[in-house]
Amino acid sequence: MSALFTGKNLVHFDRVSSTNNVLSDMLSNSKPLEEGSVIMADEQSNGKGQQGAFWESEPHKNITLSLLYRPDFLTIEDQFYLSIAISLGISDFLEEALQQKSHIKWPNDIYFAHYKIAGILIENTLMGSHLKTSIIGIGLNVNQVEFKSDAPNPCSMKSIAKKDFDIPSLLPSLFQHLEWNYMLLKAKRFDYLKEKYLSKLFRYQQECDYRIGGTVQKAKIIGLESSGRLKLMINNEVKSFDTKEIEFIL
Repeated sequence: MSALFTGKNLVHFDRVSSTNNVLSDMLSNSKPLEEGSVIMADEQSNGKGQQGAFWESEPHKNITLSLLYRPDFLTIEDQFYLSIAISLGISDFLEEALQQKSHIKWPNDIYFAHYKIAGILIENTLMGSHLKTSIIGIGLNVNQVEFKSDAPNPCSMKSIAKKDFDIPSLLPSLFQHLEWNYMLLKAKRFDYLKEKYLSKLFRYQQECDYRIGGTVQKAKIIGLESSGRLKLMINNEVKSFDTKEIEFIL
């Protein structure tokens, strides 16, 4: 079974600055882009990561793409559920391809054990109190085995499976899993998606070290607020944090 609309319009480039930038520029043109359109590149000169970080990707070795969805059914307050759905789509795809359990490191990095295999960057535009468009940047390490940046603990599908993968043949399954979880989101299956997300959440219900306010503290992840803020138990007190307020110590 293939995706109904995700990836049906796929534009491939050899090299771009950033697939998110290219897709954003296309959206600015007068001709509307259909939902599910994908911009993919073999090489990015300025790939985007979370909080302005650079996403390292060796040319021709990985999946670097940006996907357009139009989640106008989501309010601004519920926008984190889009991040949940996309994270689950990538996690489900990888578990099927590699036959191993993956984890989602909050908010939306995909891990195997303590090693990062994929990252997501979502850039939304708004109309009133709802989302209008979402550009979803996905970086997925496939055949790269040497990493030069100081990003913590990278891994790839090849380093896990000990074999090369044909990137084009991976795309139909990836698009299918992304679309399936997106359609669950569209059906407002928020409780189901959140429960599944928590079941995959990295370090969920485990007491670990985090850097909070410049100091290292022991804390336990106990859940999420509807806004996506991370809820932790610290010294028998529940506190919540956004991505800039807490750092995982790996």
